[in-house]
Amino acid sequence: MRYFQSFRTCREWPPFDPDDHNDQRLDKLERMLTDLCIDTSAVGSVYAELLSLDYHDRYGELELAPQQRKGLILQTLVEHFLHRAGRTTLLLVVEDAHWIDPTTTELLDALLPAINRAPVMLLVTHRPSWKSEWSRACDHVLPLSIGALAQPLVADMVRNIVGLSASARLVNEIVDQTDGIPLFVEEMARFLVERDASERETKMVLPATLQGSLLVRLDRCEPTAREAAQIASVIGREFGRDLLARVCELPSAVLDAAIAELVAAHLLLRVPSSSGTL
Repeated sequence: MRYFQSFRTCREWPPFDPDDHNDQRLDKLERMLTDLCIDTSAVGSVYAELLSLDYHDRYGELELAPQQRKGLILQTLVEHFLHRAGRTTLLLVVEDAHWIDPTTTELLDALLPAINRAPVMLLVTHRPSWKSEWSRACDHVLPLSIGALAQPLVADMVRNIVGLSASARLVNEIVDQTDGIPLFVEEMARFLVERDASERETKMVLPATLQGSLLVRLDRCEPTAREAAQIASVIGREFGRDLLARVCELPSAVLDAAIAELVAAHLLLRVPSSSGTL
């Protein structure tokens, strides 16, 4: 869930510093939970375990069978969302649910009934092949089917990115190759932007897949930028600049130049936040 990434950087999340020792992190966690009116004696161990903190001296052992432990964790997460919703409206986004794991599915199964009358919007995106029973089980679940873009919309999208110089032939090629999938259309259009007008009108071989388009763009970057991109892909979809710096072990100026190149190539998107999330 994308929410968990932003959750770590919101003002109510414990502001852990790299040099904090375990007790300092537990103290910060307790202050956050107390501020949210959450009983630390009841669920402090659950939060600490989720954060990989050593909590046994403070809270004792969490002596539960595996299934009971998982149930407590899921219940604690649901209650946390409800506590947060008591302060501000929440938007929770789950992307690509067709790759969802069973435990996250259980969390959503527990969350959906609980947020029925809470100021929470849960948005789940997935491919048409993926199915769920949520709309049948919960009256407040609304399924929306989003089809491919029609040819006139694809043409507008391409010309907004490439410019009016994009010919009808090139637009038709993109329509045929992308099946009207917006992200693929955008990638193909950006592929064209990197070519000059004369090259666009010659017989060009467009990348056959979205991955191919991204790889072509990555290959045009400097070796240091490609190295940073490969390392970043292992970290995950979202990461902080400081974390990337610790993993890459590149000089600060070199890393910043690599990040700037990847952003300019639309391979990285900089997210405004106090943590420098990319």
